[in-house]
Amino acid sequence: MHRFIDVLILLILAGGLPAQFHSGDLVGAGSDGRLFRCDAAGNFATFTVGYGPLTGWTMDYDNTSMLVTDPVARNLYLVDGSLSIIRVYPFPSFIPMDVAVDQNGDLLFTDALFQGIRRFAFSGGIFPVAGGLSPDLFGGLVIDIDSSDLLLTRGSGVLDGNPVFQVSRNGSTVTSTRGGVTGCHGMTQTPDGVVYVASCAGTPASPRLLYRLSPGAVDATPFLTTLPETGITGITAVKADRGSAPSQRLLLAAHDRKGMWFLDVESTTVTRVNTLQESLYEVGFLGSRNVGSALVAPRKWALNVSFPGEAGNGYHVVMGFSGVRPALTLPDGRRLHLVPDALTMATLSGPIPPFFTGNIGTLDSRGMAFPVIDLTTLPRAADGILVWIVAATFQAEASMGMATLSDPMVFRIE
Repeated sequence: MHRFIDVLILLILAGGLPAQFHSGDLVGAGSDGRLFRCDAAGNFATFTVGYGPLTGWTMDYDNTSMLVTDPVARNLYLVDGSLSIIRVYPFPSFIPMDVAVDQNGDLLFTDALFQGIRRFAFSGGIFPVAGGLSPDLFGGLVIDIDSSDLLLTRGSGVLDGNPVFQVSRNGSTVTSTRGGVTGCHGMTQTPDGVVYVASCAGTPASPRLLYRLSPGAVDATPFLTTLPETGITGITAVKADRGSAPSQRLLLAAHDRKGMWFLDVESTTVTRVNTLQESLYEVGFLGSRNVGSALVAPRKWALNVSFPGEAGNGYHVVMGFSGVRPALTLPDGRRLHLVPDALTMATLSGPIPPFFTGNIGTLDSRGMAFPVIDLTTLPRAADGILVWIVAATFQAEASMGMATLSDPMVFRIE
């Protein structure tokens, strides 16, 4: 089995990796309780799971199931890869909108009644994080790759009436200085730290389809104002594709039942994916969470390394203290979003018992592995330190032996 450090050396010397986006099917969450699964050829199948608009969608931490919110029925659905319901979690006292999964494996969701964010622990209990933000929280929710804070935006209003809120993990700090967005209907973030906000408040004369908010910027700026089809005056959902590819790509859902589109960020070229005639509130990629984590005991986490279709491949998980930018650009243009430092070198060499074990091995029959982060003996003085995690898989037949690079995951010691 190739080790990560050997392959990186070979890549830097010789090059030759194929570009790779997410290979799984696409998913769209519709306005009438339906989920749609679309393959690479644009063919789609329909599955009914709810009643009203399905406003939130994400892969669960395990990368084999999905979490979907229905604010009309006030339900959270756990859905498998075939889009069949595994379990329904009733939320009768809440109106769940957008969702994200944190490093503990808990679900974070915006609640229109609370006008803020709540945390749902699957072990039991729903807890407030931050409230009183806005009554219109259906513009998106993501975990900031640079800080592990929560980013969200409200979904209606006038120009500068849709700020991007930044909320600390415990809700103690809320800032909303970043605005300039009109009519938010979805949000995503790339490993470059750029936040893209979908807008559905434009007009044919002045379309505002997609906004871009760069790291450190105060105001978002219009990034995409046209699609090559008449009658499109807005984007209702946006999701970033795999960040390791040479060119960043976004998946968009167009307003007024105009289907899904791919956007090449560098060239702003847009390509229609399908002719799905459905109003979509969220889109995504099946099997897109290659690294997740769940809290299994106080200060102890089980990582879930998941690469669907890669059973039997070698894997290596590495860490770093220094963030994800600038990315290491490989000879073919692919990017490794991790700044190498002493922690990276240590995890390249192997496990660091007792703190980090199982980070090198072979994926099981499901294409999964379960390294462990154990900080039970680490002093509390380390709390708050950020760590970034990236995984790679290896296959002899792959160019230079490397099959896939994951997106980075931000992890806060706590």
